[in-house]
Amino acid sequence: MSRVQSAAALLTLLAVGGVASAGQTLSGTYVTAHYNDDGLWNWDSTELGLVYTTTAGIVQDTTYPGTPWAHFHVEYDQASTATEFYANSAYSTTLTTVSESDASDTTTVASVYEWTAGDLSITKVEYWELGGTVVSQQFILHNAGTDDLEDLRFLFATDADIDYDYYDNYATLNDVDDLDGDGVDDWVVSVGPTSGVTLGFAPCDPGSAAIGHNEDWDEDTDLDLADSDGGEGDDSINWVHTVGTLAAGETVRAAQLVVMADDEATAEGLVTSEADLCSVCDADGDGALAGWCGGDDCDDDDPSVYPSADEVCDGVDNDCDGDVDDDDAGVDRTTGSTFYADTDGDGFGDASTGALACAASEGWVADDTDCDDASDAIHPDATEVCDADDVDEDCDGLADDVDDSTDAATMSTWYADGDGDGYGDAATTGLACDPGPGWTADATDCDDTSDVTYPGAVEVCDGLDNDCDSVVPGPEVDDDGDGVVECDGDCDDTDASISPDATEIEDDGIDQDCDGEDAVSAGEGEGEGEGEGEGEGEGEGEGEGDDAEEDADGLSSDDASTDKSAGCSTVADGGNGRFGLGVFAMLMPLFARRRSWR
Repeated sequence: MSRVQSAAALLTLLAVGGVASAGQTLSGTYVTAHYNDDGLWNWDSTELGLVYTTTAGIVQDTTYPGTPWAHFHVEYDQASTATEFYANSAYSTTLTTVSESDASDTTTVASVYEWTAGDLSITKVEYWELGGTVVSQQFILHNAGTDDLEDLRFLFATDADIDYDYYDNYATLNDVDDLDGDGVDDWVVSVGPTSGVTLGFAPCDPGSAAIGHNEDWDEDTDLDLADSDGGEGDDSINWVHTVGTLAAGETVRAAQLVVMADDEATAEGLVTSEADLCSVCDADGDGALAGWCGGDDCDDDDPSVYPSADEVCDGVDNDCDGDVDDDDAGVDRTTGSTFYADTDGDGFGDASTGALACAASEGWVADDTDCDDASDAIHPDATEVCDADDVDEDCDGLADDVDDSTDAATMSTWYADGDGDGYGDAATTGLACDPGPGWTADATDCDDTSDVTYPGAVEVCDGLDNDCDSVVPGPEVDDDGDGVVECDGDCDDTDASISPDATEIEDDGIDQDCDGEDAVSAGEGEGEGEGEGEGEGEGEGEGEGDDAEEDADGLSSDDASTDKSAGCSTVADGGNGRFGLGVFAMLMPLFARRRSWR
């Protein structure tokens, strides 16, 4: 067992509790203790007490060889009644021994005795390292009654007959010193006059102690204590500790070091170097005694663990009540963390549901970044995908095309609609969740620079495939290569000499400029008219004096009456000379061509 005793092992021993036995002997390399039935040195069956082996291998019984001698005496007032109990005083005992235990292991030696003295429970622990020569002697006193115990004090004493075995000398050189120089005596010692072997007591709380020598060996706590200043005498070494009032239910601890060495100087050095043995029952210094020392500290290696400690979130039973962290109703949850409800079970919590706890219970997580705790597909680690509702799957505040992390595999292919006619160019594509301005799902526009060209558009006379059926209508094709198509006024698209831009040839019976008539020369028409007019006038004498009628060619009877003999032509039928123009006028419309296209 290490200097800090294994609490679990010792608690087990105490629980089993060795009932008062016929004594026991515990041995280290240099120190051996022979305990009688009441747990005090000097066992009558061996006639040995506290035995020390020097570095030279000489074995010396440092206490009186036989019974008695070690002496324990406790006194207190209860309900104004003085009470005292003792053990091994004048061969008698009034204390009740409840149990004894050997709590030793491979590296340390430890004995534990439990006594009762009325309402006072006493646990005596003696502990030393296997190769050590300093015994830590601890007394734990607990008021198990309902009344305060007042003026509580106890005495522990032994008769240090160091040189008796070898030199037949009961006397020792006795002294009391203030080793640390603080004005309080802290060391009482007896030295073998011949051997130099030293036995001394060093109270761990000198301020509550009285130490010295006395020539008797069965005194009570009010004995006279002397400082012999190194003088020789057959005296007992005494340590008296005063508690004062021990309230009902309270526990106190008092301790001293029992030091043995080959010489006094070495012993005094050990008082300082082994001072930590004073705390063997409270190794962590938290004020609570280890369970193996009769206390209730459930972890004497940790100063934050003791019965009155605050339970905090650290996975430890800080207050020794058997409950840890959230299982302890009194836990301080402000020492824990904030956890958040994870309703959808995706591992990410809802920031609006924070609650303090030591650990996350089922359905709660430390994360608070879920932007939709009703869907396990929405959380910061989710993949952003395209969806009709523009859901922010990865909780970064962005969705679909606005989020650079959107999965391209969920995007659609869109086509540029540069002319805004609703039909896209199959050669210009882009991936996105939604098309956006200037893009469309259609890829059938055959000319994305013209908003009148798209599937189903009305064909217009522009020489282009407006409806994207891969066919330009015939009337829009310039078959004769004259630069004018039929739908633009070419009245004969098989003849390059005929178009609205062509020059009309008079009197050829062809409408070259597509204006609906053939041009007639002015000279030819005038001579014919005059000849015919004159002929008719002279031959028949008709029309003279008939002012109101017009001739068939639109001329008035007055115009016919003018001299028209010059240039008259002879008409075959002997009629008037207007017949030729009338027939020509009737035939002219037959030469006009109608414009038509699909």
